[in-house]
Amino acid sequence: MRFLMVIFFAAIIFVFTCTASFTQFIHDGTILFRFTMNPNWSELLLYNLSHFQNPSYVIQKLGHMTCFFIFTGILMNYFHNLKKATFLAFSYAVFTEIAQLFFTRDGRLLDVGYDSIGIVTFVLLYTLIKKFVMNRKEEQALN
Repeated sequence: MRFLMVIFFAAIIFVFTCTASFTQFIHDGTILFRFTMNPNWSELLLYNLSHFQNPSYVIQKLGHMTCFFIFTGILMNYFHNLKKATFLAFSYAVFTEIAQLFFTRDGRLLDVGYDSIGIVTFVLLYTLIKKFVMNRKEEQALN
């Protein structure tokens, strides 16, 4: 069941990132894939931070962080190995950005950075919670 959850959530991320128009997907539920064999690789290096003035852009980037926070948690639940979960989540973030170039979307390394914020946030929270739980268990064992 946990493996199916990994596959299911990875598929959701893939649809979100590779459907022809994220806006049409959100507003109309339209899922459409347009494949090209000649992606524009230079798009990976483009960035424009002025978009932060647009609330929908900020919400979309928060979505990147949230999806990869959750995905890292799902991977951790499946593998029970934080390093492996972190590596796989980061690898999938890179993969989805490169895949977007083949589906007429704008793949950006900057978005890998947003995804990574979600991944790192999960790792930090997991580590803090684990440390807190371990300390509580030690305290209870002493009493």
